[in-house]
Amino acid sequence: MRFMVFNLNTIRLFIATLLLLVGQHTLAKTDIYASNGYYTSTVTWEKSKSPYILHVDVNIEKRGTLIIEPGVEVRGNYKRIKVGGRLYVGYVEGHKNDRPKNEKVTIKNTYLEAAGIGDRIMNLSHLNMTGGQITFSSRDRSLTKDFKLSNSTLNYTGVRGDYSMGNIIIENNKLISSRINCYYCGVGRNDTWMSPNAGSIDINNNIMDRATSIEFQNHKLKSIKINKNQFINHSQGIRIYPNYSLNYLGYSWARGSKLKPTVVEIKDNTFKKDHIGMIVTKGNFIISGNNFIESPGIKYEGGNQAHQKGIYEFKINNNYFIKQKGHWGNNTNVFAIQNTTAVDDNLEIKNNTFCSKDRVALRLSTNRLARMKAGDNYWNTTNKTSIQRNMVFDHLVDLDVKRTISYGVHNQYRNPKLSSALESACASEAEGSEPIDAPACTLGGMILPGAPALDPATCSVYNIIEDVQIPKGVTLRANPGVKIEGKYKRIKVEGGLDFAGSKDRKIVIKNTYIQPAGDPDNPTYTMNLSHLNMTGGQITFSSR
Repeated sequence: MRFMVFNLNTIRLFIATLLLLVGQHTLAKTDIYASNGYYTSTVTWEKSKSPYILHVDVNIEKRGTLIIEPGVEVRGNYKRIKVGGRLYVGYVEGHKNDRPKNEKVTIKNTYLEAAGIGDRIMNLSHLNMTGGQITFSSRDRSLTKDFKLSNSTLNYTGVRGDYSMGNIIIENNKLISSRINCYYCGVGRNDTWMSPNAGSIDINNNIMDRATSIEFQNHKLKSIKINKNQFINHSQGIRIYPNYSLNYLGYSWARGSKLKPTVVEIKDNTFKKDHIGMIVTKGNFIISGNNFIESPGIKYEGGNQAHQKGIYEFKINNNYFIKQKGHWGNNTNVFAIQNTTAVDDNLEIKNNTFCSKDRVALRLSTNRLARMKAGDNYWNTTNKTSIQRNMVFDHLVDLDVKRTISYGVHNQYRNPKLSSALESACASEAEGSEPIDAPACTLGGMILPGAPALDPATCSVYNIIEDVQIPKGVTLRANPGVKIEGKYKRIKVEGGLDFAGSKDRKIVIKNTYIQPAGDPDNPTYTMNLSHLNMTGGQITFSSR
């Protein structure tokens, strides 16, 4: 009996001790006020004293270091951690708790931002951050050393590094509705137009989910690498715009400058139901091995002035496109590769695979400086007539485009180096995207030489299903009594339009816009219109 009593007392003592320890752990927290939130030496936030609750901004002075250990929770209350010295979060190099890497630092509603003067370091790893923002560089607090963000999850948390002059690494993260912005990166606060490039950015092996995007505006970086990332679920892709000073490269007075076009490598990324794809301008770009699945493709812009000839370089090779879209997921203005402007840039477009035979692969804008000369690519067909009509958007398809695209066709449908999954999907798309012939009594697209006149004996009504293009040397005629329903589409005339009805049999046209097209400096269009009954739309016979 005494043995049983002893056991019961021991058990009671054990339970009481356990409850006490649990209670102590549950009640553990550290409130941060002005008295304990200003650091001039090394301070560690420990898991055993977590959560850390910010009631004021935390200041890490130039001599100070803040280490936030794995497992710590920070409740920011929308306060700031101002980094004038060094900030190490999670499993970072040299940290005593590098193994095992199974606990994250949780930070909520907190702003991490550069502060003070001089060099500072931010090294963030295994972070789970929701709300707030990470600002590692700004105009008044330019980063000159390093910033690293790795193995973390950011949710509604922006990452911004304006005027950074240092080296930036962002790798192995998942970003959800969290933008990476870098305005004026590589540009010093007291920069001159022709100051040399500075700094670099590597963004690798990340998942960009939903509204996440990568955007560089007005940068003068030495190098950019964006490799092996996934852009998914209506993410917003990549946008790269250089500093305005690059517009002056090519002038004789700028030839001795150390400023050069940035070398940009964008490889092996996947864009799946992304909204933007990539927009790249004025640099030396290597764009290779990327997969675009139900997403916009690559929109590139080169020089637009005579002095910029040959300065920029675009190598767009070995990419894969299937069911490509227009920007924001639109089914209009679809493209795999589009040129906005280019003045004899060093261009290479070859060995890309275009799977969708009913969607535009190569597109020119209507800018008179847009041009494209592509090498041999894979089109999921070798039928050049079908390729030109359905997969290439140039002057032969839309007369508002000023130039034609030259391109080659491999004798194989698809790149033999595709993975089995991509090959299988592309093979299925070859059958599923076969262009459909236009229904009878419809108008749209390019009018070919020798096309018969429109006649009421053939069709009671002609329905325009897409803009009608009448090229130079071709005339579209309509006999008396013809009826046309335009559905607010256009008839673009570079050649001739001869719609001559009669007093008793007028040509009836509804909801149609008739307008000139082609080279405005050398117009070739003629319009002969008589005895019309026209409702809705407009006739434009001349414009600036």
